[in-house]
Amino acid sequence: MKKLILVISALLLLLIGGFYFWDLRNEVSEIKAAVTEQAENTNAEKKNIKETAEESKEEIKENIKRETEPKNNMAEKKSIQNNQSIDALTEEKIVTDYLKENGELPEYYITKKEAQREGWVAKEGNLCDVLPGRAIGGDIFTNREKTLPVKKGRIWYEADINYDCGRRNARRVVYSNDGLIFVTHDHYKNFEEIK
Repeated sequence: MKKLILVISALLLLLIGGFYFWDLRNEVSEIKAAVTEQAENTNAEKKNIKETAEESKEEIKENIKRETEPKNNMAEKKSIQNNQSIDALTEEKIVTDYLKENGELPEYYITKKEAQREGWVAKEGNLCDVLPGRAIGGDIFTNREKTLPVKKGRIWYEADINYDCGRRNARRVVYSNDGLIFVTHDHYKNFEEIK
């Protein structure tokens, strides 16, 4: 009888130990899965950070390129006279139609940096005096508030529309390097897509 009790006790101990080790094995598997998932999440975060850094680097390169590219015969551009006034040349429909067709601004637009090099002072509203027949446009619009659609690699640019000399107004066209065009009449508070 004692032997039977010892055998049953030994079997019970083995059974309990087996359950314990089985449970421990499951916990180890769960821990391994959690560690693997955490490593994958960390790798995904690293990849996202790297992609964001690459996008920023590309945006900076593009901005530097636009600011340092040759003046492309600035004197020739200064003399653009299409027998039209700048208010006619910068009419919303004319500019947006041109963007739709060509994917870039008309030649009479000039970036702020280029205009400043030629003597434009924004506070003075002297663009028409310094650079007749020209309008401000082509600078990068950062879309900081994310009010416009965001996409990897998308770069937004801005340009004045309906400009009639003097100080700049609140009306802009904002267009992307992948063909989207929006206009704002209240200095970036509200946007309307142009299709």
